[in-house]
Amino acid sequence: MVTTPDYWPGTGWTRIATKEAIDLSEIDEATDSHQYWAPLDPSTEAHRCIKGYIDHCILAKPAQSSLREITRMNRAGDLTRDPKSTPLIRAAAERRLREGQDGGPQPPRSQPITIRSIRVVRNLPLWQWYSKTRDGLLAAFPRDGNALRAGFASHVTWSAPHRTDSACALANLPEIDRNIGECLLFHGTTEEKMGYIVVGGFRPDLGIDTNNFDNMSGVIRITKPHAYGFSGQATYFSDSFGKTMTYGACPKCLDYECGCRREDGRQHSRYAILARVLLGRIDHKFMARHLLDQKKYRRTAFHDKPEHHSVYTKGYDVTSWYNMFQTGCWTNEFAVKRSQFMYPEFIIEYVPGRDDQGPTLPALVRQAITKYRQRRHFNQSKQTKDALRTLEAAVERGDLTRLLNLVHWYLGKRPAKPEGATDKLKPDSSFYKDLNAAIETSPYRG
Repeated sequence: MVTTPDYWPGTGWTRIATKEAIDLSEIDEATDSHQYWAPLDPSTEAHRCIKGYIDHCILAKPAQSSLREITRMNRAGDLTRDPKSTPLIRAAAERRLREGQDGGPQPPRSQPITIRSIRVVRNLPLWQWYSKTRDGLLAAFPRDGNALRAGFASHVTWSAPHRTDSACALANLPEIDRNIGECLLFHGTTEEKMGYIVVGGFRPDLGIDTNNFDNMSGVIRITKPHAYGFSGQATYFSDSFGKTMTYGACPKCLDYECGCRREDGRQHSRYAILARVLLGRIDHKFMARHLLDQKKYRRTAFHDKPEHHSVYTKGYDVTSWYNMFQTGCWTNEFAVKRSQFMYPEFIIEYVPGRDDQGPTLPALVRQAITKYRQRRHFNQSKQTKDALRTLEAAVERGDLTRLLNLVHWYLGKRPAKPEGATDKLKPDSSFYKDLNAAIETSPYRG
């Protein structure tokens, strides 16, 4: 019989592939290879522990990405060149490439969130693989006070540890078992990739080479082969939800901070995985070591350094800023190189800020048009007539992507002219002011 955590729900499980409700009593655990998930009841101790930890992380350790971060700029560049990108995605990517410049956005930053759901993943083959690996570490590093003396216990300093009086196994997040470095860490992802992970687990072996983005010139250059991430080819985690959410992109425009909403006026969900991770024997990377061996680390494939199970880069500590051998990058970062050392246990579905129901884009455009037409206008310009006709047609068609691009074009917020658009509105025209007033206070301001 497979042993699973006590806080996993006894009911409410759904087969992920078919969305079919299942009864655990009817499952043969020895042969079942399907994947399931079930929502955690907000009234349970497990849900309260996780929510409390996330809220504490955001308040205690707010985060903002570095200006024009290489990974983010590479991704934006790829989206602008991808022929499959929608006009909305391409426009958002072009705007992201102007990050920090005049008219461009600021780097993504953390903010309070609203959790829509926390789901537990039940993938028994993956769980058994992980449990077997965990038992092997426990046997290799017994609880005698000497376990990993030069490894986990002496090196990891959590960004925002959260202790509660709960009897739940999650009461001391992110730690679960310090002797073997078992903990719960965040991994930001998209809904599509999250689906692959809950089915097949984390795959550090699929980590691809990265490109080198010149922050000053804005030119993307292909580097030598085997240029992986900051700590080599691995799956990357953080113990700071604030940092993780700066990598959470909107599924509509694929940008990090936007005003996109669904047709019902609510925000699109974003996702993060709270994964069980075995850090095991750690390769501890300090700032000085990184500066000296950066190229070597970036070319380290997942199968190199078999004596280490993970790489840990310590977050910045104001008490040791003067000693480059005692500090690291701005936030804790963990790179795990073996699939069996990771289990995607919880799926966090959330939205930035409040989960409110705001006005949709068509409603805002109709409001601006109605307000304009309620007044008398003499000598109406050709630009206004054409813009009114084009926008009204776009509203009737219901193509939100095209409508948003047209609105931003007419207000001078987009450099590229959408297909079928007429001349831009003049900033001193009445309709420009009505449309801008409706959009500027909404999430669609661009």
